[in-house]
Order: sequence, then C-alpha cells, then structure tokens
Amino acid sequence: MADALLEGFVSLIVPSSTVTNLCEFAAKGDVKKARKAMGRGIAYSAKDEKGQTALHVAVTENQEAFVRWLVEDCHADVNCTENQHLYSPLHSAVIHDRTALWKYLLSKGADPHKEAKRDGETPYDLVKGKGNNRVIAEFEAAMEASQDARAELLSPRGPPAVSAGRPTGPARSDSSVATLVDPGSRVGTRLAPATVDRLIESSQTVAELAILYRKQALSDEAVEYQRTLVKLDKESQKFRVIVKTLSPSFAKGDRDRVSESLDVVEKACIALGAVGRKVIADPANKKGRRYLMQVLEILVKHLDTLETVARKNREATIKR
Repeated sequence: MADALLEGFVSLIVPSSTVTNLCEFAAKGDVKKARKAMGRGIAYSAKDEKGQTALHVAVTENQEAFVRWLVEDCHADVNCTENQHLYSPLHSAVIHDRTALWKYLLSKGADPHKEAKRDGETPYDLVKGKGNNRVIAEFEAAMEASQDARAELLSPRGPPAVSAGRPTGPARSDSSVATLVDPGSRVGTRLAPATVDRLIESSQTVAELAILYRKQALSDEAVEYQRTLVKLDKESQKFRVIVKTLSPSFAKGDRDRVSESLDVVEKACIALGAVGRKVIADPANKKGRRYLMQVLEILVKHLDTLETVARKNREATIKR
C-alpha cells in the first residue's frame, strides 16, 4: 500500500515545465534556482537521463556548496546510487579526485565499502587502486574518524537532544548499558538506555506532529498546518538518523521488524517532504492534502512499531 501511495505522490509533484531534476543546477552550483525548482515540486533525489542524482553531479563538478546544501538542508542520501554502474557519490568523489568532498561525504556517513556494479569495486578499492600512499592514508584516517563519530553517537551520552515529546519517565543511569546484538552479528555496539530514550522521545514527537497536522488540515487551519508540516519534516529527519544509528544494536528478530518499518517510515518522510512542499505552495491542492492524510496514517502506525521495539530493547538493557 505504501508503495502505491508513493507512486501517487510522484504523479502529484511532476512539474509542467521541462525541468524534471536538479542536475543542471547542480552542475552550475546554483542553489537559488534549485530551491525554486523544489518549490515547484521537483524532488532533490530525481535522476537525469544518465541515472545520476543532483548529488552525483554536484560532486563530479566539484560544487561543494551545492553538495552541502543537498546533504544538510535537503537530507539527501549520501549512499544513493546512479543507474548504470551503481556508483555512489563517494565513488564519484574518489574517481574525480574531489578530496575535500570525499572527506565531507565520509563525515556524513557515506559507506567506503559500498560495492558498485562493475567488478564490485568500493570507494576504498578505488582509492587503493590509484596507488597514492598519501591519499590512501588520508582516506583511511577519514574512514576511522567517521567510525569514531558513529561510536560517539552510540556512547552512553547518546546523540544530541531532539525536541521534547511526551515525558518518557525518569532518566536512566548511563551505566546501565548492555550489548543487544546476537553473537553472529557483524556489529557489536553497546546501546545506552539514554540513547533509546531519545529514540522513543523523537518518535513521539513525530507522531504528535503527524496527528496535529492531520487535525489542522482537516479543519482548514492553513497557516498552522503549514508550520506544523515544516516541523514534522524536520523532526522526521532527526528520527530517521537516530533509528538508522540504533537499529544494528537491536536483537536480530527486532532488527528485522525495525528494517521493515524504517523502510516504510523513510519513504513516508520523503513523501511528506516532497508533497508537503507542494501543498504549502498551493494550499488549495485538495488531492495533495488527501494523500498526505493517508501517508500520515501509515507513518504513525510504523512509528508505533519502532517505539515498541525501542522500549523492549531498553528494558532488556536495564535488566542485564
């Protein structure tokens, strides 16, 4: 059902002009025109005739400001792939010797071991293939720094606080930490109850905003529901980051549930951002609002699943 809805969302946001993606603006580094195009409903993730996203093009053309805008403001996926070779933006940065950009992408979670279609080469393989020991050392240092940053996020102190939702009870001791992965897992991270609290708190915030948006939109509180949608989009992005960080630490059965629900939540959040901008630009777009109501219902349902899993794993942590 979610996939069918998202197909409907795509049909809603196809613009009447001949511009169907941001790649032309990415090549020139024109953030201003790209913003206007997004206001007309063009998705930042749309691909050109070569199967490249705007992020791929901006990296290839060394448009650092545009890359930062896509990643930090639009929350573009740093591990997205183009169609032909399945290259990620990090592959492109290495191939074109964009040192500052591959360092930046690594710092934002780009996967140095993501395999491309041709011969299965990874960005790290490509770096080593260049045979420059200095560059290899720099790349490995950047990889290590990225891993350290992820470990810090999973530490007992947890990630930066998100906007408060409903109270989640008294704070837990940071010393109540246990490994929640099965022995065969490739990741053996330690999960802090305080970090899980932030996940639960964040999911509640997103769910509350989704419910509030639905109520306001149905009552035609145009100004208010537009503000709520902006907050919802922002909090959804925070929530996705926290879930992605924590999910490898859950017990295997729960990881499967998290993976399925997170996939739906991610698609729902993308749809909320894309269609939401369309609705904000045209409050009279009743069809768009109707689709938003449906995706909000899906979002809240799967947020409940993720919150249930998080609570279960936190309780297991405290008992150990």
